Amino acid sequence: MQNTETVMEEYNLEEYELYSSSTVGMATTLQDKVDNEEWIVATLWRPHWTFARMEGLKFLEDPKGIYGGSDDLIILTRTGFAEDRPEFYQLIQNFEMDLSEIESIMIAIDEGKSPQQAAADWLAEHPEKYDEVLGTQ
Repeated sequence: MQNTETVMEEYNLEEYELYSSSTVGMATTLQDKVDNEEWIVATLWRPHWTFARMEGLKFLEDPKGIYGGSDDLIILTRTGFAEDRPEFYQLIQNFEMDLSEIESIMIAIDEGKSPQQAAADWLAEHPEKYDEVLGTQ
């Protein structure tokens, strides 16, 4: 919240009101504003299921870097893992998902599916991912 208060001051956004809310409350308000084509500023990140549900969301620039940069996901293994478990090492090397793919799974989880079921259903709908991950293409 403190970073957002700083952002509002630094970028002259004082005309907007800052509310603290739950994720559900934020998403409900955001959807209402999007549906009514009204302006709203919300603190979001990706991946987040709101991007898969709502069209037209975009990030504002943060040239002062108040929120910091983007994060990376790095997978590390122990020394010798590639030799001991080459099939799993290949799977890890080939695994790739874009934000929209991750967000579609997040929606299924938000709608009540378990993470395992959401992932299984997504893989059933995208069988080409098996070939990509297993390197059989």
